[in-house]
This record gives sequence, structure tokens and C-alpha cells, in this order.
Amino acid sequence: MDLSIPFLPGMIAFVKKAIPYYRFNEMKLTGRRVSGSELAIDHVIEKASTDQDSLLADAMAFAAAFDKKRAIFAEHKKRLHKEIIRVIDEENKPFIDNLALMV
Repeated sequence: MDLSIPFLPGMIAFVKKAIPYYRFNEMKLTGRRVSGSELAIDHVIEKASTDQDSLLADAMAFAAAFDKKRAIFAEHKKRLHKEIIRVIDEENKPFIDNLALMV
């Protein structure tokens, strides 16, 4: 993961939620690409599909399992990720406003 910029506070908050620390640290320190099956084992993704055709079928099957009429999902997400949203809104702003990404 050579992005050539430091992560913004919101990026760090999101990564902490999305990827187990040991996996992120390995990716960050070594730059090794992680396979889909490894990410599935770490519960970063639901499933690693074998090819593009199965990806579409797998994604459609996964999406069909959800009741999309449940507006409560949006509220749950806002509440569950309230701290990440706060970090993005408050802590990213000074870096972005000042373009002080390398501080």
C-alpha cells in the first residue's frame, strides 16, 4: 500500500473498522497484495468470487438476501459509524483545508 501520502484521520478510522490490525499492518509494512480469499477469512469481504461471471452472480445473490425497503439500515449505519463520521467531519478538515497532508 504505497499511496505516497499519509492517511487522513478519517481513513485511519475507517481502516480500523474495516480491516483487522494485523492484516493492515502487514499490508502497510510489506506492500504485499492480499488475496480475496484472505480478505474473506478476515471478514473484510463476504466472499471471494472465482471469476467475473461468478462475481456478478454472487453479488446478486447476496443483495437478494436484504430487504431494501428497510430505511432503518441507513440510521443503523449512521449510529454504528458515528465516530468515523465525526473523525471525517472534524479531524480531516484541517488537513484538507490547509493541504497539510504531510504533517
